[in-house]
Amino acid sequence: MVFFVVADTMVRGYIDAIIDDMSSHKTEQSEQQKAIIHEWTMDQVRSASKPNFGKLFVTAPSLFSLLGNVDGQNVLELGCGNGYWLRLLTRAGAHCTGIDHAENQIEVAKLWDDSTTKQIDFRIGNVGQDIDLQGKFDVVFFEHVLLEIPDINTLENAIKNAADALKPGGVLVISDIHPFAPSSKPSNLRVSDDFSYFKSGTPFEIQSNRVDGGVIYYKDVHWTLSDIAHAINRAGLKITDIIEPLPNSQDVEKYPDELGYRLNCPIAIMFKAIK
Repeated sequence: MVFFVVADTMVRGYIDAIIDDMSSHKTEQSEQQKAIIHEWTMDQVRSASKPNFGKLFVTAPSLFSLLGNVDGQNVLELGCGNGYWLRLLTRAGAHCTGIDHAENQIEVAKLWDDSTTKQIDFRIGNVGQDIDLQGKFDVVFFEHVLLEIPDINTLENAIKNAADALKPGGVLVISDIHPFAPSSKPSNLRVSDDFSYFKSGTPFEIQSNRVDGGVIYYKDVHWTLSDIAHAINRAGLKITDIIEPLPNSQDVEKYPDELGYRLNCPIAIMFKAIK
């Protein structure tokens, strides 16, 4: 219990620091920020580096709770982007490695002005292809990665790579958009009129509202709950927990427009599995 109190205090302090910093640096929404991104220009990478409300108030507390005590553990993030989560986990005492296929994401991660940056091993690599890190990690996780993978074979390969990288008894955590979210059609998701939950691989767009006032759009790919669960099982892992994170009441009261809709729509999901 002590770790969870410490982790929650650390995350809440980090959240407050980010909001205080960004409140004095409001930015106008540019045409680039409005554009659908996936090619990851440097401007887009920098824009996406600024956290959104879901990441700060929903994913961060839930992810730390699900991961448990990472102090002294070897942690791998597949699809690490700019290293946001790895910096948090390094502060919690983890020895972190991050892999991403986008060279400019890794470049930004390595140049990040943070005392933890030099402690993290950032590498360029494709999470859907073989990675030479078998059996080295206590924890492997994906955060908003699987729904960026456009075909089921690559998705299954990515989860198999994660499983191979784990030590016996190691933990895999997957955090992503809820498979039911597109069908619920919240205001920040855009889907085609003929969208079907059972049509795996269907693209949709999501609007991310950053805490500095900016907005950025992502194009993601829909996978069903069974697509993800079967991929985890085929990788030889046992699912031990599935949670659907929600914001707490105090944060919803403070940011009702940005967080309130999450109380009525399934927006986020996390899987925990053991090797």
